[in-house]
Amino acid sequence: MKINLLSIFLFFILFTAKGQNLVPNGDFEQYSGCPFAISQFDSALFWFNPTGASPDYFNACANPPGVSVPNNDFGYQQAHSGDGYCGVYSWVYGYTDYREYIEIQLSMPLISNMCYHLEMYFNSANNVNYITDAMGIYFSDTLITDFSTYFVLPFAAQINNSTGNMPDTINWKLLTGNFIANGGENYMIIGNFKNDSNTTVTMINTDSANYHAYVYIDDVSLTPCTGIDEFAASDEEFTVYPNPAGEELNVQYSMFNVQEKEINIYDMIGKEVLKTEVRSQMSEVRINISELQTGIYFIEINGVRKKFVKL
Repeated sequence: MKINLLSIFLFFILFTAKGQNLVPNGDFEQYSGCPFAISQFDSALFWFNPTGASPDYFNACANPPGVSVPNNDFGYQQAHSGDGYCGVYSWVYGYTDYREYIEIQLSMPLISNMCYHLEMYFNSANNVNYITDAMGIYFSDTLITDFSTYFVLPFAAQINNSTGNMPDTINWKLLTGNFIANGGENYMIIGNFKNDSNTTVTMINTDSANYHAYVYIDDVSLTPCTGIDEFAASDEEFTVYPNPAGEELNVQYSMFNVQEKEINIYDMIGKEVLKTEVRSQMSEVRINISELQTGIYFIEINGVRKKFVKL
């Protein structure tokens, strides 16, 4: 019964959660009330502030325009989608290690050894002096709320923005990354987890009196990885069973007539984890997968790929 329940759960994650955004209100369109001043990030439903700093919420419904969209106190920027987005300081001149973060509880805890894909769009406010590529995402199994200061949070982000992927002041930039969950992570925090000595800043505007780097954030999503590209494969080409599998995976095929066949198994981020060769006209082969961790994998034969679940 335990194996059956795990099988059902893994298939549910693969086939129904695939493509489902685990970040509630990731586009910042839902709010408890229109913001009317800066530091009212709690107006964005489901999101909250984990530290003593003060992130901001912007929406086109705001009046006066200081926290409106597209015009606000930090510059001019249309939302990436809809009418709302948020904003955080990622670096501030003269205030050592000052940071702002935003946090949210995911719609379900993450599954051990599963790959998750993060996407979010960020943009630099144009009424500031500096930009930085320092931006990361940290996943926690516990709620982070007991930091009353505004300093860098003492955590290592599992996903970091690529070095050199500087936010633009006009167009929204995509920050993306994959990571393998330990299991049980249920909260996500976004911000700059690097201290000042490890944060590279670039001056972009000598006319502004705002000596800091400030980033707008919109359209945050976290979904199970889709993995490497799949090729269409019918049951007549090859079949894998049982699926989910335990210690052994059986592969039955009929489409290949060559003497030598190579079978490759990849994890969800495309890393090859097992390879075997079949040097006969056998139509079926058993593969020992006992060393693989629980999770979702791809099996490939002659360029044809299929998914299977390892229990």
